[in-house]
Formats: sequence, C-alpha cells, structure tokens
Amino acid sequence: MARNRNELTAKGVAAALTEPGRHSEGGGLYLVIGGEDGKGPGRCRWLYLFQWNGKRREMDLGGYPAEPRRRLPGA
Repeated sequence: MARNRNELTAKGVAAALTEPGRHSEGGGLYLVIGGEDGKGPGRCRWLYLFQWNGKRREMDLGGYPAEPRRRLPGA
C-alpha cells in the first residue's frame, strides 16, 4: 500500500525557508534548511533518507532552488 505524501507546495516551501531544520515531503524526502545539521545559516537542499542492507543512508539530491546545469563543452 502506498504511503501518503506530505507534498510541499511552492507556498509551503516559501514558508519553510524561514525555519531551519528538516521539512518532510513524505516517502523519505526532506527539504533541509540551514547548515549540515539543519541549524544556523547555510544552504537549502533536498535530502533522501532510506535503508540499504539494514543501515540508514542519506542521499543529497541537490540544492533548492535547483541551479541550471552547465552545458558540457561541445554539447
């Protein structure tokens, strides 16, 4: 059975940007506001938490807002 997601809307993200910490999107996806531990000034990033072989893992999915990727030379 699928889990309900706590989908953050653009308005919800704008409100979350004022509070440091982890803000759940649901399904293991978080918007982290602040430094490495979510405290103090720093960057905003998406984080995915999951378990692999019984161990908790974290995957950094990039910053918020997403920065455009640089074009590869010759592309």
